[in-house]
Amino acid sequence: MSVRVLKTGTSVAVMAAAMMAGGSALAQDAPAALEEIVVTSYRQGLAKGVDVKRNSPQFVDAIVAEDIGKLPDVNVAESLQRVSGVQIKRSLGEGTQVSIRGLTQNLTLINGRDIIDAAGRGGSGIDTLGTGSYGLLAQLPSEIIQRLDVTKLASASDVEGALGGTVNIISAKPLSAKDDVTAFSVEGMVNDRKSRGNYRGSLLLSHKFSDDFGALLNVSYSDRTIRDESAFSFSGYLPLTAAFDSGATANRLGTGGTAISRDPNGDGTPGYYLADIRDTQIDDNRKRLGVNGSLQWRPTDSTEFWFDTLYSKQDITRDRYWLSTNLSTSGSAYTSLTFSPTETVIAGTLNTVVQGNTEYYTNDGTTLSSGLGGRWSGESLEVTGDLSYSRSKQYGLQTFLRASTKSNYPVTFEFRDVDVPQWSVAGLNMTDPSLFRFTNAFDNADQAVSENKAARLDASYSLDTSFLSALKTGLRFSKTDVAIDKWQTQLGINVSADTVPDSFEIKTLDILKGASGYTPLAYISPVLFGGSKTLACQVTGTTCTPRVHAPLSSFETAEKDWAGYAQADIDTEFLGMPVRGNAGMRYVHTDFTAEGFRTTAGSASTFLPTTYGKKYDDFLPSVTLNAELMEDVVLRLGAAKVMARPNSADQNPGVTLDPIASLAVGAIPTGTAGNPQLDPFRAKQVDLSLEYYFKPASLLSLGLFRKDLATFIVSKGAFETFDNYQYLVRRPVNGTGGDINGIEVNFQDNFDFLPAPFDGFGMVANYSYIDSSTPFISPRTGEQLPIPGLSKNNVNLILFYEKGDYGVRLAYNWRDTFMDSIAAGGDGVFFDTTQDLSLSTRWQFTPELSVDMQISNLLDSRVRQFGGVEDATKLYALNGRTYSVALRGKF
Repeated sequence: MSVRVLKTGTSVAVMAAAMMAGGSALAQDAPAALEEIVVTSYRQGLAKGVDVKRNSPQFVDAIVAEDIGKLPDVNVAESLQRVSGVQIKRSLGEGTQVSIRGLTQNLTLINGRDIIDAAGRGGSGIDTLGTGSYGLLAQLPSEIIQRLDVTKLASASDVEGALGGTVNIISAKPLSAKDDVTAFSVEGMVNDRKSRGNYRGSLLLSHKFSDDFGALLNVSYSDRTIRDESAFSFSGYLPLTAAFDSGATANRLGTGGTAISRDPNGDGTPGYYLADIRDTQIDDNRKRLGVNGSLQWRPTDSTEFWFDTLYSKQDITRDRYWLSTNLSTSGSAYTSLTFSPTETVIAGTLNTVVQGNTEYYTNDGTTLSSGLGGRWSGESLEVTGDLSYSRSKQYGLQTFLRASTKSNYPVTFEFRDVDVPQWSVAGLNMTDPSLFRFTNAFDNADQAVSENKAARLDASYSLDTSFLSALKTGLRFSKTDVAIDKWQTQLGINVSADTVPDSFEIKTLDILKGASGYTPLAYISPVLFGGSKTLACQVTGTTCTPRVHAPLSSFETAEKDWAGYAQADIDTEFLGMPVRGNAGMRYVHTDFTAEGFRTTAGSASTFLPTTYGKKYDDFLPSVTLNAELMEDVVLRLGAAKVMARPNSADQNPGVTLDPIASLAVGAIPTGTAGNPQLDPFRAKQVDLSLEYYFKPASLLSLGLFRKDLATFIVSKGAFETFDNYQYLVRRPVNGTGGDINGIEVNFQDNFDFLPAPFDGFGMVANYSYIDSSTPFISPRTGEQLPIPGLSKNNVNLILFYEKGDYGVRLAYNWRDTFMDSIAAGGDGVFFDTTQDLSLSTRWQFTPELSVDMQISNLLDSRVRQFGGVEDATKLYALNGRTYSVALRGKF
């Protein structure tokens, strides 16, 4: 299968022609005012966010430009962590993925328009680390964003597809400013774990050619190298198999040479061992370009047109080095062994190999989102419309080489009372190349491309009644194409390292300072591109064929969505209280197709094309009511049925089958597959909040919410027939759902009641408690596993002081333990509690110029991951503090 060519050449022309012919216009709520970009007061930015929340008929939280531009956030994901109920996952020192109320099945919009990751819906970019480091929200720089709205309960008029919530990235409009504006920022950064300096800058130009026509251009660029130091396990903790204490591979560690049971407490569940240990250093250089442009034209008081575009480009170069060793499920490999009370292998000695590894990786990614829209308003009727186009693409190249010892050596490991695994090797000169051989060489490539085209038309008719203020209706069509392709060169080779002298060096990883247990070791490290070599596979000394297309990992999907809605806006009184809100119904029809390949029962190298189709309908009712119980006290109640379409990766139609001829007699044939016939996630939700706006720019609120997940997607094995054989195939399937219940508390205030100079203090604080129930059960503890990505307790706290020309802000974020995924053994993989503390200061030394100084990750917080139980550390990573100084100006 070849990569689908996503045609883009005529997209802008088609949109322009359609707009001139039909006069449709883009439906956007509350276009952002340009002044929000250049206000000098952090208090003003907070006040605008409170106003958005108070005036919205929905459950919405907003962050305006002051929060984004002046807090030390480098991308959209990091800015979103300031919102109550929003949690982020970090990788390589940056925020990468977002959960809203514990759910990752969310919708990202730019100016109300759908945009998806290059890897498709639910994707997180392409990356050999599998951490989502290069996903959509991580790719978009925060400087190009004007305002972020997070809607937690959708109305009928909102674009469908969010199970947790919708993130709308809003850009500025040039006619919102009174005068022409020129603004800039230049920032230098340095990290205490990486000496190389970093920088970023931005420039905004806004010009009004007349009172009814204006243009805006906002450009940002950054060049940043991230150092990630970690002790890490690729495979994590796995259950010990019968080979540990039976047959020829049994251990002889018991009294009199008897075997020690792999199930020490006899509960029927085996103990777990760490499959591999990797001491790793990553230097990840990220160059990001962001461009946001807008044209705005108001030919009459009742007519407005605009065109805006957002473009982001990232170029990533990553060097990764790791020294590793493998533990074993074979009991005979061990000469000593210790289990913890949780039946986790925590210390011992075994005979195994030692490996030096080097990877070079590049990732080029672009994102484009453009739209042409406008609005016409009559005496009672308002018509808006939208034609939009977005495209995301990433292309990654991986070159990897491994040097392994030719023999096994005694490796002693200790996991107790240390931050990272402590291990040492006896009887091995790790700098002698004659003792090492090259065993693996990868020259791989990945490409992911997604494209979305959409059109919508909305109409609102104003009413003058005692109950309804308007009737609204609209239609929307969207087409989304996703193409995933992979090319592989994976060789199992056997070449002595000393026979290829330009392909290795002596390296010592001097990392993880401050972490107990780590010991630097000098070792043979492969060198890529040594001498005349341009491919890792060339260490074989023979001609190799790199990057052969991998059909089973390559697929294409096409999706067409039709939606229509009817909604009534409510504006009335009840028992003397003003009541606003809306009630409506949205109908959605989805038509999905997928193309890929499968292997056959006779051969793993014979590929047959596969094509599947799926159609389904959803009716999504919603209602929201806001009652002003008394002056400045709002009671907000909402209920809705929501849906989110399956992740693109789960819809891969590829199937990998065991060749029948290669199976042992009596063995059950197995296979793995995606599932292009998945139904969407579906849920019902109820929200209730009480909000007290006790003075301008201040807020105290308490919110309760519940989500009943009717369906969820899980991995399950079942017997299926292929080529007249029965296979036990594991694939994603629709399973029973679960429940999510939560509490959100928000407080925001300027302490202007204090005597001077203390009246410059203020606080923003929010806390959320989120609990869940699922059908997943831990095989080790027997306890119910939570929804992946959900932390029970979450805290955001910002303390600030702003007086005259000076300002200081301290921003703290903390989240509880959360499950990241379910491992091969069926147990959960968890991230430990995480925290981030950042400090920023501002000095406005002239009316036009200011200096900002920032320290991010002030506590040098670690990132820790564990498998199932607390003493099973899978990852311990440090990224260091980042110090920055910025000059900002506005003219």
